[in-house]
Amino acid sequence: MKKSVLLGLMLLMSICLVVGAQDNYVIKVKVQIANVRSEPDLNAQVIVQVKSGELFESLNKTGAFFEITVTNKEGMEATGYIHSGVVEVISGGPKTQEPQRAVREVEEPAPAPASYSSGTPAKRFILRGGLTMSNVSISESLPPGFTKNSQMGIRAGIGYEIGGPNFCIEIGAVYMPGGFKITGTAEDTPVKVGVTGSGIGATVLAKFRFMPGSTPYIFGGADVGYLLSQKSKVTVGDESQESTDMEGINRIAYGLDFGAGYEFNLKGLILLAEARYYLGLSNQIKDPEEGAYLKPNGITFGIGIKL
Repeated sequence: MKKSVLLGLMLLMSICLVVGAQDNYVIKVKVQIANVRSEPDLNAQVIVQVKSGELFESLNKTGAFFEITVTNKEGMEATGYIHSGVVEVISGGPKTQEPQRAVREVEEPAPAPASYSSGTPAKRFILRGGLTMSNVSISESLPPGFTKNSQMGIRAGIGYEIGGPNFCIEIGAVYMPGGFKITGTAEDTPVKVGVTGSGIGATVLAKFRFMPGSTPYIFGGADVGYLLSQKSKVTVGDESQESTDMEGINRIAYGLDFGAGYEFNLKGLILLAEARYYLGLSNQIKDPEEGAYLKPNGITFGIGIKL
C-alpha cells in the first residue's frame, strides 16, 4: 500500500514538472528590430527595442506575447512583452513557426532609429555646417551715431558622440568665422570699420535627447580655438585702409557653446537642425589697459547629418 502511494506521488510530481517545463521557453529574435512592450498589447508603450539574434528566456506566455526580462533605457531590469510573431522558439514549449506575412501584419515596428539600436548610438559621426552671425562685446562706448553690427560667415565642423541614446558627450573640431563692423558718421563723413577673421577650434559638448527616434535635444559645453587670420578695413569717406596686423591680438580664444536642435530620423537617414550661441570668455586684446576688453560671440543656425 505504501509502495503504491509512493509511486503515485512520484508520478504526480513528474507530471507537474513536465507541465511546468512547458512554460519555460528560450526564444530568439528573428526580425531585424523588434519592440518590447510594457504590456502584452500591440498598443502598449515600447520600453526598448532588441535586435535580430538576441536570446531571451521566458517563463510565461500571455496570449501571443512572451514575457521576458530586459534592460530598459535607464539601465534597469524591467519586465517586458514581445510578440511571438517576431521571435523563434529555440527550446521549451511547442515550436511554432508563423508565416512571415503574418508577422508583418501583426507586428511591423517602424525601422529602428539608427542612433537607438539596443541602447547605444549606431551612427556617431556628425558633419555640420551653418551660417554664423559673429560679433564682439567691447568695453569702449561707441560715439553717438555709431552702431556695431554682426559679420556673416560660414561655420563648419565634425563631431563624434560617446555615450547612450539619451545622454552623450560630443567631441568635435570646427572652423569658425569671426568679426564685426562699426558704421556711423563723423563730421558729416561716413565712417566704416570692418573686421573679419577665421579660426579653428575644439569643442566638448554634453548633449541630452528627450526621446528615441526623431527628437528635440539640448547641448552645452566648452570651446577652445586658435585665430588663423584677421583682416581689418577702415573706410573714411572715399579713402580706405586695410591691415592684416595681428601683433596686438591674442590668438587663443575660449568660451562656451550652448543651444538646442531637432534630430530627424528618416528611415536611417539622420538629419540635424540646430541653433547655437557662442559666448566668448577670453579677452582678445593683448596687454590691455585696465578694464579694456574685446570678447567674441556669435549665433549660428546650422544643419548636419549623422554618418
